[in-house]
Amino acid sequence: MRTRSLLASFMALALLGACAPDGAGPPGDAAPKLVSASPADGATGVLPGEALVLTFSAPVKSLALTPSPLVGLATPVYNPARDEVTVAPSPAWPLGTTLSFAIVVEGDGGAKRDVHLGFTTLTDDSPPAAPVGVAAEALDGAMRVSWTANTEPDLAGYLLFWGEDAAAPTGVASLPATATEHVVTALTNDTLYHAYLVARDAVGNTSDSSPTVSATPLDKTAPTLISSQPSDGVKGTGLVTLVRFVFSEPVAPGSLALQLFEVEAPTGDDPIDPDAAVVATLDAAGLGAASWNSGSTVVEFGGVAADLFESDKAYRMELTAEDLAGNPLPDGTSVSFLTGFVPDVVPPRVTMFQSAANPSTGGGVMTFQFSEAMDQAKTEAAFNSVPAVGCMWAWPAPDTVICTIGAGGLEQNRQYLLQLGTGASDLMGNGLSAPWSMGLDMVNFNPRLIGSEPAPGKFGSPPRTTNPRQPISWTFNEPMRLAGMAGSIHTGGGQAFDTITPARVALSADLLTITYYPPSDYACQGNIYSWELTAAYEEGEQGVQPVLSIPVAYTGSFQCGAPVIGSGTGAAARGE
Repeated sequence: MRTRSLLASFMALALLGACAPDGAGPPGDAAPKLVSASPADGATGVLPGEALVLTFSAPVKSLALTPSPLVGLATPVYNPARDEVTVAPSPAWPLGTTLSFAIVVEGDGGAKRDVHLGFTTLTDDSPPAAPVGVAAEALDGAMRVSWTANTEPDLAGYLLFWGEDAAAPTGVASLPATATEHVVTALTNDTLYHAYLVARDAVGNTSDSSPTVSATPLDKTAPTLISSQPSDGVKGTGLVTLVRFVFSEPVAPGSLALQLFEVEAPTGDDPIDPDAAVVATLDAAGLGAASWNSGSTVVEFGGVAADLFESDKAYRMELTAEDLAGNPLPDGTSVSFLTGFVPDVVPPRVTMFQSAANPSTGGGVMTFQFSEAMDQAKTEAAFNSVPAVGCMWAWPAPDTVICTIGAGGLEQNRQYLLQLGTGASDLMGNGLSAPWSMGLDMVNFNPRLIGSEPAPGKFGSPPRTTNPRQPISWTFNEPMRLAGMAGSIHTGGGQAFDTITPARVALSADLLTITYYPPSDYACQGNIYSWELTAAYEEGEQGVQPVLSIPVAYTGSFQCGAPVIGSGTGAAARGE
């Protein structure tokens, strides 16, 4: 910024004593008068950080200052005599702005005086000076650019440009005013890079470019393995779930090669020999996929197979890799460890599933077999079915469970989605690695009788009716048809009363209930009548074949009228 000078003028406001404003005391009052102001009233080109200094004719008890437009002000600072007050902007006066101040000053005697003054701040159209002392230093895959600090008060920061062509930079970084260096990373070694710097002030003016500097990054340092998990030489790792390598610098991920060996274990307290003889070569794919950090300095294998490393065995992992410049790891880079006890964390699996449905009863059986003995309670609780089924569980073997579904527990012609959640666990608490599921299609079932009227008594005794034309109704679990229906009605003595045919029955509107109407009166003197259904066919669904009948003959009985007193067990009571 070019050097600017500020002329401070002093103004004794003598007329303020003669013409007291509102709130001021009479002439001769002790209200302080403004002797001088810096910047002076009407001043121009005021710097953004310049404080307002007010000098009064007498000590000031308090001072209230209101700027227009409103700007931030620091707390007023008084000199020891309290006749000079300094008010600094917070953080700075706005550039190119005319500011006016309404001031109310109060003296020790309580008298007050109003004072008004104003000034105009600097209009900044001058750029900062170009950065000096710019230098470049070659690093490994990077370049450090440094410069001498710019001390101009309105400096806002710098723009650093770089690239392989000085006239066409490909990178830029915005840096704060306090910066004196910056490291440009992700550069290609053995390549010449150029850089220059531009300064910016608070209003956006930019300087001329600094001289261009150049550097060629180089990398000749071999990477090293600085840590690992498991640590090299450790004993008693237990279950290894993560393998991790940390390198001293970025490594080309594609250059990493890993060999895995079981080696001879040490005896007693002997340390693990890094050159121990190989017992077996293992498949390093059992470590899982490699996952690198963003800087390519850390690689992790988080998918280690639970059964890759066994209890009380020694292992060695041998590594080869290169850094981004092609420098290799030192020969013989390896990690050796001894497992100790390895707990079982292998999840169980469903190895066999069988199911069988009984069309006659609407029940069924499902059998699950697992790869190992299971926690029975957790496994049963992990079972789910849509639609739901009620299981009666049985465990014929520690690894086998049977779900028995009672009569009527399954729906015909439905698909069931069976699932065992991951809560199904082995005896070590290992759950299934993923939910097991199976779709199960039910076939067409035989229709089943679910109720009759007159309904049986509480203890199985025949229900009693007084209606000599008592209908008999049968309700089924699915829609029925009349065609093919067959059965009979007999007296208590076994004599035929009537034959049940489609002509003798009627079907309800919902097709679930068939009602038989007798052709003549029953003998209602306590007579017992029994019925038997030998055939009744489902209505059937379109495209579902065959249409099935009831699976068994259904029977029932009822008593018509009260027994005649003194009749005993005679012919009338038997319905003869």
